[in-house]
Amino acid sequence: MIADRARAAADAARAFSGALSRLGALTADDGAQPEEHLGCRVLVRGYIADRDALCERFGLAPSRATDGELLVHAFRTWGRDVQAHVVGEYAVVVFDAGARCALITHDALGLAPLFYARRAEGIA
Repeated sequence: MIADRARAAADAARAFSGALSRLGALTADDGAQPEEHLGCRVLVRGYIADRDALCERFGLAPSRATDGELLVHAFRTWGRDVQAHVVGEYAVVVFDAGARCALITHDALGLAPLFYARRAEGIA
């Protein structure tokens, strides 16, 4: 358990890097593929500390739910106020394909670094 948390903290410490094009393509520089849940694509770095409470709230099995799935459910429930309700050290990009909008955020304390820039091809 301690090794898992240490590994998660190390992952959270690495800068989140990826791109969101005008066409809605969500990619990560390290080759990570976005997950798809509830009509959204999501990329996550870090960890969620209150997983069990969130799983219970959203009716998900804790052993099967991914952090990406939890964050999409949180996005659908709380919108841009995700960080007020999800505890942990994370950076996340949630792209809502239907609304053609993205939430780019990190934990409320900013423990997981998150940098973005506007580019001609979209957001990087």
